[in-house]
Amino acid sequence: MNVFRSLSVILLSLFTGPLYAEDAAPVQPWAEPDVVLAAARIGMSDEQKTSFRDNVTTFFQCRVKGLQSLMKARDQVDLARKARSKTLGCIHRLDKSMKGLVTDEQYPRYETYRDTLKKYLQEL
Repeated sequence: MNVFRSLSVILLSLFTGPLYAEDAAPVQPWAEPDVVLAAARIGMSDEQKTSFRDNVTTFFQCRVKGLQSLMKARDQVDLARKARSKTLGCIHRLDKSMKGLVTDEQYPRYETYRDTLKKYLQEL
């Protein structure tokens, strides 16, 4: 009887485990494995990494501020389009700051990072 009980607990945990895994908290866009890997592939020095973190932090602060302003406004129409527009404006600011930070050789890899990050931001 004890073997049957143990076997039933194991089988039950195998079939119900995936149900609970889907309820896990979502990963933030900057922490997605593809985004982290793309950032690592840029190949930055330690000084560049510090400035890169500051620039990305400024980007997310800009994005949050823009989205908050949309939420405060009344009678908004086509919020999805306006949110994309705010995000793209912040991305253009990030591009400008990164132009002076990375070398010409690193910039295409930065663009890959940016496009990967943008993909995950669109899913939100």
